Amino acid sequence: MTVQLLLSFDDATSHNMRAADLLEKHGLKACFYLDTDGISREMDENEVRDISQRHEIGGHTVTHCSLPNLDLEKAAWEVTESKKRLETLLKKPIDAFAYPYGVYNAEIKNLLPEAGYSSGRTTELYNVSIGDDVYEIGVTLWTDPHPYRKISSSLKLLSPWKVLSEPAIIKNWGKLAILVLDNLLEAGRGVMHMLVHAHFIEERGDWYRLEELFEFFASRDNLRNPTITEYLTSIKGETPA
Repeated sequence: MTVQLLLSFDDATSHNMRAADLLEKHGLKACFYLDTDGISREMDENEVRDISQRHEIGGHTVTHCSLPNLDLEKAAWEVTESKKRLETLLKKPIDAFAYPYGVYNAEIKNLLPEAGYSSGRTTELYNVSIGDDVYEIGVTLWTDPHPYRKISSSLKLLSPWKVLSEPAIIKNWGKLAILVLDNLLEAGRGVMHMLVHAHFIEERGDWYRLEELFEFFASRDNLRNPTITEYLTSIKGETPA
């Protein structure tokens, strides 16, 4: 059996091109969830078109707002308009969506299929499957130091002995990701879903660590690396267009 590697990049920032180049270098694919006002501020439209040639582009609202804080009509506009603007720019369907800040509720979730999205990604940690609801897709790890209060939750991914004997591991997202992926590969199944914010990688000077992780991913056998929509399509028994 094969483990699935899903990579998500959130937010339209000027550092996404460096991230895309790093992915290209190691033969990896990702979904870039982009807020359209952020594209206007920080990215050239041609850069977004270039990224979309190999990677998936997903919706992330227009203004990167917390959707539950808006009235439902305004939230619906954010969800629908971002899709419309991205499809106008790229001349291709936009199927995936990520909730800004990972926050949503039942009303917000229902806006996604109404707008024509086929998935919605959250920021919920420590998931090694896609889950039962494609509009509540969680992730496995963030490329950020995880807070110590998450130690008990991380036991879903690693043995209690490993976590409790080395609690600082939760702060080392690179090492944590390698250990989790090795466990999945040994089991021969599961989904490894990494969430990356390129601007935080830049702020912390972590590009070397991200590249080390990509090198590790690229070196592994029995690891498939689809985009979000490619993976969802494949598990429905369909062939992506």
